[in-house]
Amino acid sequence: MNIYSRVPVITDIERPCIKNYKPTRLYINEHIVTKKKYFGKTVKSELGTYLGSGGYWNDHINKHGRDLVRNLWLSEPFLDPVELQEFALAFSELHNIVESHEWANQCPENGLSGGYYGGWDHITEEQRAKSKATINDLEWKATGGVDKKQRELETKSDPEWIKNVWEPALKKVSDAANARYDDEEWMATTYAAGKRKEMKTKSDPEWQATVWAERNRKVSEIMNDPEWWETTGRQAAEDRSDTLKKKLNDPIYKATTGRLAAERKSKTATGRRRTFTADGSPTWEYPDGKGGYVPFTEFKKIRESNE
Repeated sequence: MNIYSRVPVITDIERPCIKNYKPTRLYINEHIVTKKKYFGKTVKSELGTYLGSGGYWNDHINKHGRDLVRNLWLSEPFLDPVELQEFALAFSELHNIVESHEWANQCPENGLSGGYYGGWDHITEEQRAKSKATINDLEWKATGGVDKKQRELETKSDPEWIKNVWEPALKKVSDAANARYDDEEWMATTYAAGKRKEMKTKSDPEWQATVWAERNRKVSEIMNDPEWWETTGRQAAEDRSDTLKKKLNDPIYKATTGRLAAERKSKTATGRRRTFTADGSPTWEYPDGKGGYVPFTEFKKIRESNE
């Protein structure tokens, strides 16, 4: 199966990627240690510090050193978007950049996707359907798909990658989240407004009688269906259980996401319990400090009076 011929050359002048076209250059970058190459495009006159935007490529150079990437080739600007696409796709196919271990590209380069032209917005539903058909094709899964998945697994199970790429990225996200919740202005404005909007919606009798009631009806109907429970439901429960056990026993998870989750839980744990309202809707109750449980509004008042 030729994955390169499935990417069409776009000629419609009304399409945003053609209508907003800017002269575009193609380039080849290489990591001087691993010799892995990346084929990409840019609307800049010079690459400068830009090394490429591919996910696998960025994981690779983050692991092995971004300062060890060199430019092998930078084309003259392509003034015609059709000529650009034809050249980029022909080059992609000639060097088999998706399936070859010499290249870090995960999809054919057409010179238009991503970056300046607004990501993948110019891809039509027909093209998306073709791409989905390729991904679901058994022949592709047994060849290119297996190879792609294997490379991903090898990267994500590499201790060096976890240390140099995953953990710094996780820490960056965690620090940003902690900084946001420590920001009194943000908590008093954006967060409070969002919570007020949420509480207003959930306390609206009309919303409760329509959206919420319909959701509960559907859930109850499915959960009480013996046929569903003996087939899909039981299998889904077993799959969730197996996945959770595997995750909790995974040393990588324990050392990264699991550790941070445990720390957050220890800071926010309240001993709350799951219960149901008079109409059968699920809710939470919180300890009142006297051995009993109260709704969140009462719990909040108790907590504020103790501060």
